[in-house]
Amino acid sequence: MYKCEKCQDEFYSIGGLKNHMKVCNGVKKYRKRKNVNHVCPKCNNYIKTCIEKHIKKCNGNGTRRMNYPKKFTKEQFSELAIKRWKNTDYRKKVIEILKSTDCRTKSVEKETERRKKLSEHAKKNNYGGYKKGSGRGKCGWYKGYWCDSSWELAWIIYNLDHNIKFERNYDKFEYFFNDKKLNYIPDFKIDDNYIEIKGYYTKQFEEKVKQFSKNLKIYGKNEMIPFLKYSIDNYGKNFIDLYDK
Repeated sequence: MYKCEKCQDEFYSIGGLKNHMKVCNGVKKYRKRKNVNHVCPKCNNYIKTCIEKHIKKCNGNGTRRMNYPKKFTKEQFSELAIKRWKNTDYRKKVIEILKSTDCRTKSVEKETERRKKLSEHAKKNNYGGYKKGSGRGKCGWYKGYWCDSSWELAWIIYNLDHNIKFERNYDKFEYFFNDKKLNYIPDFKIDDNYIEIKGYYTKQFEEKVKQFSKNLKIYGKNEMIPFLKYSIDNYGKNFIDLYDK
């Protein structure tokens, strides 16, 4: 073993000692599992980070992490919480933050103003309308047409195979439901006729149909039987695999 004259650190070879002497600053190093950890001369603790920065700030008590407990018990946390909550200024700040963030504590007037601003912003930027993937069924592209469900896919397959011209509808129609003004967008359009493919009925959908002034044809479970049968007979039960990848 070879010792350094400055820090008294030991080395197995002369080459290691020579390389060490070039950088040695008189501080002993501790080697463990190939990781070099420096020893502070003030607090005698092994420092993994830069030893020079630690020595400048060290007060002899060790690192900052060693001065404080690593974990607090539940009792210590509860004591701290009780002390803070007894402070009136701290309590007022917490209550004000909760009132400003919680919708239940907000007044009805502020909530109505917020909703009005959102609706005005949506109208200016022309938000809303038909959105791809908004349906509940398995969606995808088929020969340039977007389908929101397997029923729409079967209807499109039948019309394309029989050379029936149609297009995806983007026209909006206003209707009222629960004293609210909303927009209704049917699924497809053939000439001046609008088409809706619907697997389930709700009160809201019934109001849409009642207030719709133009020609509307609804394809429900019974009306979709020939379209589904045609696609299954010609393309199999897994005709959903026809979607473009």
